[in-house]
Amino acid sequence: MAYVPSDERRRQFIDAAAKVIREEGLAKATTRRIAQEADAPLASLHYCFRNKEDLFVAVSQTFGEGGTAYVGRNVVAGMGVLKAVQEILRSFSEFVAESDEAQIGEFEFYAWAMRSPERHRASKGVYALWISRLAGYLTLACAGTDDDVDRHIDVEALSRAILAITDGFSLQVQFAGESRLAANMDLAAAALVAAVEAGVYRTETPPQG
Repeated sequence: MAYVPSDERRRQFIDAAAKVIREEGLAKATTRRIAQEADAPLASLHYCFRNKEDLFVAVSQTFGEGGTAYVGRNVVAGMGVLKAVQEILRSFSEFVAESDEAQIGEFEFYAWAMRSPERHRASKGVYALWISRLAGYLTLACAGTDDDVDRHIDVEALSRAILAITDGFSLQVQFAGESRLAANMDLAAAALVAAVEAGVYRTETPPQG
């Protein structure tokens, strides 16, 4: 077998583990199955990662990267926070529709991560990534505008509200099996826009971007 640099092999294992978790579920994500998916020796996995938990912490960042990139793909500088909120929520509903099965595996992973303080850092890391990325998108949307709303918006508080909405609807889709996600998200976006316009997320400190 050809030599593969450790950094490259590490990435192969992370990608393989993420794929197995999303497509087959957390219970099937054994080190042997992950090594098989990566087409690499099991011994290499144990060389790259201390244990499976160490690998799963690295995998958690993969989950956050894909989703955050998708929901912010249509946010542009100067579009304004109101349009950005609508665009982010609309994109999120599309993301959920396109990755429905994969999200079940991710839910299993987060439940596993929250069962011990050592693992909890994995789920906390993903949540922090989402807050940071959403705040960045909102700050970008406010850049260069003269609108009073854009100049005095609490992007972190608004980001947390967006994430609470998206998390809730994601679970609703899985538990209730409903197909009204897009319509529900549009209603939520309208309510959130109204709250922003009413000054609920107003701050005297302008977004820094």
